[in-house]
Order: sequence, then C-alpha cells, then structure tokens
Amino acid sequence: MTLRALAAAAAMILIMPVLADAYGLYYNVDMLKKAGITSPPKTISELTADAKKLTQRNPDGSLKVVGFNPTFGWYEMVHAHAAPSFGAKWTDASGVVYVGQTAPSEGIVYTMIRALD
Repeated sequence: MTLRALAAAAAMILIMPVLADAYGLYYNVDMLKKAGITSPPKTISELTADAKKLTQRNPDGSLKVVGFNPTFGWYEMVHAHAAPSFGAKWTDASGVVYVGQTAPSEGIVYTMIRALD
C-alpha cells in the first residue's frame, strides 16, 4: 500500500520528513588539549573562542592551522544557514534586505570570518 493510499484509508494527513540529517562535531582531542581546551564547544561563542586558540599562522601571516573554517561549504555550513549564528543579519531594522546591497566589508561571509579573526 502506498503512503497516499494509507492516508486516504485512515482519513488522515500523513507527513514525512524531507531530510534526516544527523549533525555532529568532529574534533581533534590532542589539538584541543594542546591549546588548553578541555572540552568541545557547545555554543557559537565557545566555537569562536576555541577557533582563535587553535588557529596558527606562519611567520609571513598566512594560515598554518585553521581552528574553524566557516566557508568550507558543507551542506549545513552554507552561508544561508550558518551566518546568522555569527551575528550576520539578512535585513536592516526596517526589513530591507541587505543581500547584494552591502560592501564586502559588511557582507555575510565577511561577518563570519571577522568573528574568527
């Protein structure tokens, strides 16, 4: 019996989830310990603070180790999903959309990166 037939027979509306994602945080215990971090982060604020402790730079200023990369592009780390967690806003106080109207130094990606710098 199909789901539609089952719903009709039971005179009910049945729904099914479109996605069944299971989220997790992968981390390197040894790296956290070396940076003085005793447990994985539980909030964006903790993630940001830990990322700053974990990030290492080469003598020329380039990145040697990145504590957290918000622009990596995992499915749920796309800017549309993650940027508000870092304080980015999609609209101004009156509801006018910012997207495509702001300078790069005020944009969504810049906001996420600036939080980790």
